[in-house]
Formats: sequence, structure tokens, C-alpha cells
Amino acid sequence: MATVCVLSPKAPAAEGPAPESPFAPKGLWIGKLGIFPSLSSTARYTDNALRTDGDRKSDLIHEHAPELRLTFNPSESVSASADYVFRFRDYVRDSYDDYTSHEASAALKVSRLGLEGLSLAAGEAYRRTSYSDVTENETIQAARFHENRASARIAYEYNRVLFGAGYSHTLRDYSSRRNSDADFQTHGAAVDAGLKWLPGRLDAFAEGRFERTLRKRLDDYDFDSWTALMGLRGDYGKLEFSAAVGYSWVRAVGDLAEDDDGLAFDVSAAYEPTSRMAFSLYAERRFSPSAFAPYTAETNVGAAAVLIPHERVTLSASVARHQSDRASRERLISWETRGRIEYRLSRHASISLGASRSDRRDEGGEDFVVHETWMTFRVAW
Repeated sequence: MATVCVLSPKAPAAEGPAPESPFAPKGLWIGKLGIFPSLSSTARYTDNALRTDGDRKSDLIHEHAPELRLTFNPSESVSASADYVFRFRDYVRDSYDDYTSHEASAALKVSRLGLEGLSLAAGEAYRRTSYSDVTENETIQAARFHENRASARIAYEYNRVLFGAGYSHTLRDYSSRRNSDADFQTHGAAVDAGLKWLPGRLDAFAEGRFERTLRKRLDDYDFDSWTALMGLRGDYGKLEFSAAVGYSWVRAVGDLAEDDDGLAFDVSAAYEPTSRMAFSLYAERRFSPSAFAPYTAETNVGAAAVLIPHERVTLSASVARHQSDRASRERLISWETRGRIEYRLSRHASISLGASRSDRRDEGGEDFVVHETWMTFRVAW
């Protein structure tokens, strides 16, 4: 059976693009170091806290989240940033255990690395939590885990030609021994080349990538994948886009799954007709490790919009559909639709109201639907 895959996962556009509001916080600055602290408190109602079909339990959830973001730009050729968010969730009716989450990320970009045209970009993201999004199909629900993603890429640009090479590493580890069969790490290596077809407007590019996924306990779930893409990316003022197509192969190490191959594609676009309106969309397919099979072919599409009708008001809406076709021939489809309205009381304080509907259809597990509404008060500098 042929499948369609791309190189790497793309996060759902939960809130969409973000044109800056005139009331957006400006941060605290010490020279070239920017400090952006914030604190949010959320009251959330859910009609299905356990995400099940038969034993639906509603609950009121209190969530508190201090956050710190740092930016540092010591020169025109060097930029760095770091983010950290701590979350505490309290289930008032005790339908689920209270828990804490930690999210941290860092990024570094050096546009001139000793030699004209030579650049370096590196980043890392860490997450430790007990609750994943419904659209994370291949993450075990209601299970504590930590995940770390690291990547680095070096590139050289000469006249209108660009060459690059990169490495990435992803690690996921579940806290409970009963879920340790789903632990894995993935090593990836990529090379790419590009041509500035219309400098500043349109680029042509090609990329090849190899990834090896190794299980902590189940060697029969190990697999290798190769992907080759070619495409165009452009910037036409209010429209930015990237579209690539190619081919992908996957080779299963054990006897629990067959090898697979097929067409590959990765498309994204962002359109900002005015400073108060923005739209985005994406569509992709990729091979990914599965918690329930050796691998899965992920088909993800999504769209989002942001509108600022007034300098104090921001409206946002998004929809995402994620489909997993597992090597075990089981299919899982999840939908999430959400909307939010934010009102800025001042440059440093805001209040927002939101609602979402999540729907999962799992041929190998349990179907469920979740409705949530929430109100958040946030202070930021």
C-alpha cells in the first residue's frame, strides 16, 4: 500500500497567525536583552475530562501558568531566544489527578559564521506533561511523559545558490513502566539545496532526509525512512507560501509491519491582507513513530484566522484534522475546532473567552467527543 509522507511534524495552528495588536506588551529591556514575563489564570469547563465514550465525567479545571520569554540580539548577525512555561492544573471534582507541566524552548541563529554566506541555526524544545492534545493521535492519552526535540542546521549561500545540512534528534519517554513500550528516539539527517529564482520573491529548493527510529524496549518496532522533496517558496508582500512534493520510503526492521512507500508533500501558506487580519493553512503527510504500532502515516491539515476589529479586541478561530494510518492497518481520525475572543484591558492585562470541540474516531480504540469552554485572565509586561 502506498502512502504519502513528509519530513517532520508541524504543530497545529491552534490560534493562527498573530498580527500585533497596538495594545501588545512591549516587554522589559536591558540593553539588547528583552524580558517578557506573564502570568495567566484559567477557569475551564469540560464535559469529558477522561476523554472516554462510556464513562463521561464533567469537571471544572483551574489552571495557573507563569511564563517567561527572553530575546537577545547582540549584533545584526546573531539572535537568540528562550521560553519557559510552568502550568498547574487542578481538577475541582477530582475526575483526574492534578498535575504540573513544564515547557521550555531555546533557539539560536547566526547569519554570518566567520565566513560571508555561512550561517547556523539551532533549537531545542522540551515538554513534560500528563495531558496531550486530542490531535496528538500517537501519544498515549492521560499518561505522563517527557519529550525533547533538538535540531541544528548549517547553510552556505553563494550568489543565488544555497546549500545546507542538518541533524535532528527526538526523544519521548513515558514515566510509567506499563507505557515504556512506546518510548522511542529518532535520529534524522538532512541535506538541501536552493536557488533564488527571483531573488526576494521566489526560491526553488530540494531536500533529502533520512530518519531512524529506535524503540527503548521493542526492537521489532524500529524503522528507517527516507524522504526526497522538491518545491517552491515565495514571499509576495502579503502572501508567504511553501509547497513541496516528492517521494518517501519506510523500511520496518521487524516482522510486525510491511515496508511502505509513496508520494510525499508539504504545503503551508500565510496571508495577511491588512495589519489587523491574517490567515494561514497547512497540509502534510509524514511517517511517524506510533505508540500502538511500529509506525504510522500522518495526514494533517489545518487552517486558522485572526481578526483585530478594534485595538483592544482580537478574534481567532481554527480547525484541524489529523489522520493516522498505522502499520497495523488501523485508522484514527481526530478533529478540533476552536474559537477565542480576547479583550485587552490595558497594555499589561487582558481577558479572553474560548470554546472548543474535539472529536476522535479510532478503529483500534475508543471514540470520544469533548466540549470545553474557558475564561482566562492574563497579565504581561
